[in-house]
Amino acid sequence: MSKFRVSRLQAIEIAVIAIVAVVAALIRILPLQYGAYLTAFDPLFQFRATEYVVENGYAAWWTWHDDMSWY
Repeated sequence: MSKFRVSRLQAIEIAVIAIVAVVAALIRILPLQYGAYLTAFDPLFQFRATEYVVENGYAAWWTWHDDMSWY
């Protein structure tokens, strides 16, 4: 039977990736303390497009121009 071996470099790489993932998740959920709202970094265009499709139908989406988006 062979033993599972991890080199020091691999252990450091795994630790750094884990720390980065945890910090990224914490930063991402930080705004939840103020409530679950869409902010500048969230997909506001997709939200408006989905609302438009729900209200007007999928066929109308092909000719829709979103004047609230930056092109």
